[in-house]
Amino acid sequence: VLEGDCDSADDKGVINCNNQITNTTVLFGRSNKAQFDGLTIGVVYKASVWAININGTSPQPATKTERLAGPPGPPHKVQVVRAAALQALVSWELPLDTGDR
Repeated sequence: VLEGDCDSADDKGVINCNNQITNTTVLFGRSNKAQFDGLTIGVVYKASVWAININGTSPQPATKTERLAGPPGPPHKVQVVRAAALQALVSWELPLDTGDR
């Protein structure tokens, strides 16, 4: 199960998510990976994996939570000012897209 729009862990370590994105079944022996496309930078996602066989389902899933990040955009409002005969002062503001929105 892949869930998105997740909160930070509460005082008991439980992470609550507001959006179940997909529930995917991967057949044993064919793969131990599942790929999910179209995700959003900056959103916290939680993946939960259960083992299932003819005898039942594992009592607890293995879970991993991750905030997707990407490369930042370019700095903006770059300015160069002559500070002295052979010196320049360069200043800028942080990128509008920090890669973690």
